[in-house]
Amino acid sequence: MIFRKAEGPVNGRPRNRHRLDRSTPAWLRRLIKIGLALSVILVTVPLFPLQRHADPPHYQVGQVIEEEILAPISFDILRGEEDIDRDRLDAVRSVAPIFTVDDSRSEATLRRLARFGLDVRRVAASPQLRRNERVETIGQLGVPLTPGTRRALSDPDTAGVIVEEVIRLMTQAYQVGLVDQSDIALYDSRLKVKLRRSGEETVNPSFQLFDRRRIQEVANERAVQIFPAGGEAIQAMVEVAGRFAEPNLIYERSETARLEADARNAVPTIAGRVERGERIIDSHTKVTPDEYEKLRSLEAATNRLSHAPGSTGWFLPLVGRALLVFMLVVIFAGFIKLHRPRLYDDLTTLTFLTSLSILVLLVAAMVIRFAPEASPYLIPVGLASILITLLLDDQLAGAASVAISILIGIVGGLGLPFVIVSIVGSLAASYAVTGIRHRWEFYRAMISMSLAYAVTILAVELITSSSPFQVAMKDSLWGVINAVAATTAAIVLLPVFERGFGLCTDITLIELADLNRPIFKRMMLEANGTYHHTMVIGSLSEAAATAVGANPLLARVGAYYHDIGKVPKAEYFGENLKPGMKNPHEKLTPTMSCLILESHVREGQEMAREMKLPKRVADFIPEHQGTTLMSYFFHKALEMDPGVEERDYRYPGPKPQSKETAIVMLADSVEATARSLADPSPSRIKAVVKRIIDQRASDGQLDECNLSLQELARARDAFVPVLVGLFHGRIQYQWQKTPDGGLPATESGGRPGRGGPSSGRVDRDSLETESR
Repeated sequence: MIFRKAEGPVNGRPRNRHRLDRSTPAWLRRLIKIGLALSVILVTVPLFPLQRHADPPHYQVGQVIEEEILAPISFDILRGEEDIDRDRLDAVRSVAPIFTVDDSRSEATLRRLARFGLDVRRVAASPQLRRNERVETIGQLGVPLTPGTRRALSDPDTAGVIVEEVIRLMTQAYQVGLVDQSDIALYDSRLKVKLRRSGEETVNPSFQLFDRRRIQEVANERAVQIFPAGGEAIQAMVEVAGRFAEPNLIYERSETARLEADARNAVPTIAGRVERGERIIDSHTKVTPDEYEKLRSLEAATNRLSHAPGSTGWFLPLVGRALLVFMLVVIFAGFIKLHRPRLYDDLTTLTFLTSLSILVLLVAAMVIRFAPEASPYLIPVGLASILITLLLDDQLAGAASVAISILIGIVGGLGLPFVIVSIVGSLAASYAVTGIRHRWEFYRAMISMSLAYAVTILAVELITSSSPFQVAMKDSLWGVINAVAATTAAIVLLPVFERGFGLCTDITLIELADLNRPIFKRMMLEANGTYHHTMVIGSLSEAAATAVGANPLLARVGAYYHDIGKVPKAEYFGENLKPGMKNPHEKLTPTMSCLILESHVREGQEMAREMKLPKRVADFIPEHQGTTLMSYFFHKALEMDPGVEERDYRYPGPKPQSKETAIVMLADSVEATARSLADPSPSRIKAVVKRIIDQRASDGQLDECNLSLQELARARDAFVPVLVGLFHGRIQYQWQKTPDGGLPATESGGRPGRGGPSSGRVDRDSLETESR
């Protein structure tokens, strides 16, 4: 807000007092509007993916195709992923793992086994050692053995047989190949292995290889044959063989992995080729698995072309997307300018609409980009409809919902069903929340919105789905979840947007209309006349607003707050002067009186800021006076100085910008004038109301509020019954009558039928600001 600097003084007061200039420079306003439009375009264009990735969305195996499908381009027929994975697994398994034979390991192990055999036989054949000493000595030969094995080896004959059989078994295993225990799973899954020895490679069946487990199995079989009586000799032979089963095959991991990769890559992914113009499927036939693969391959080929390096496939969709968003933004802006010109000039409101649209677009993009399998009916277009209806109006909400639904449906690739469902659901949401004044009514809106989504989705899915009932019921459930989530989010976000953008709902207006608020208690104590004046203005304004189709609740609440600036200097305003009090303006110059009267607007605005009143309510404080002339003090000043200028005795404005503020201006004027009538009969009240309205219209005070002549007539007709009821006469009681048929002056109410012609009070007309 900008204050214009005061110019030279006239009669001791500023020629042009600091006047509130609410307008931003035209070029800056235009620049801001362009910036808001560009923000929607720049956010929407890159936000949504260029293509929704999915298997053929329009065709399924067994589906009947109504029209013939010809190949628009030449493309390769891609094999199914399952077939490719299966063949790749078989190709990997066909690769023979490569092992290098390390003869040095086998020779070292055999030598160690031979030394162990000599030592065991020497100890077992020693005549100097008793049996238990032989058992203990064998345990000290460096090979960990169980007690049973040591006892079996303490017998010379048994020890010799066991050692010879183990040496023979290990020699055989090393000739074939002995693998490490960790490589068992590898060669068990392969039919063949490749052995590399001294530069030569041989391919052997994998089942011929030995490992520790097989060594022990063979040792057990031979031990059973050699020692049919069983006993500890069998276990001794198995344990000794296992202790010396050291592998001599080294797995060549990296080389084998390379061969496996080559085999995997060699698996063909193409099953054939379709040339341009070739028939893919005939009309009125069912889609076979082979034809399905052709359709899927066609979609993949189209995607590759659109994302190919150097291709314009990605650029042209972006251009088209930008043009679409631009056209929708321009059309929506044109709708606002044509039907809501005041909102079009309100940058705060435009910023709110832009922010809310971007919020819904962000949620839609997240659903499409990060959860492509989720139902598109989870996108909360209804959230925007609810918030715009509550904070602005339902027609604007409907236009915004249509624009957002079309934008998301086309740019996001969701199709016509989504657009239809979103528009119907959003319009139902707007209708359901219209006129909400209590928070519990949101549950009613939630139910209505859920039913609208469910029924619309059911209808659309039954028409388009190949499996109607299952798909329709599932998507209808998602629609209900959307309705519940959108309503809940609206309840949470509503205070945020109200406070952030200075907007208000009927719920907030009802809270502001609570007469127990501190400002009203203070007004009732310090400015009792102003308090009752505002109550009357509230009734008048509500009746007139209802008659002209404006917001009656906003008009009434605005009337309650329009004169709060009078409280600090209540005694300077006529309605607060009691009988017998002197008019304080009699001692003041017209200039000072004018400043005091004007100050109630500035002080009221300051009090509104302190109370954090919504902008729509705070606007009543300056706009209810508009730029009206303080005629009493202007004519008084003219008597003192004929050169005084009229503009210095006008309120700074602005003029009423809405129907509601204009109605409060008229109600304020007609109430003050009607109250000063000596004989407030219905005919006189009606004449006064007509004269005041005509004066305000001829003075140009109603030029910016969009009230038509027909609506002014309706407002006039609504004022009269309220004023007649306010000032109606009463039947006199017998004890009130004087012998001459009048009322005692001390009991007079100043109204005909109540006594005499005068009320004995200070006439407010001498202190009022309006021209009569």
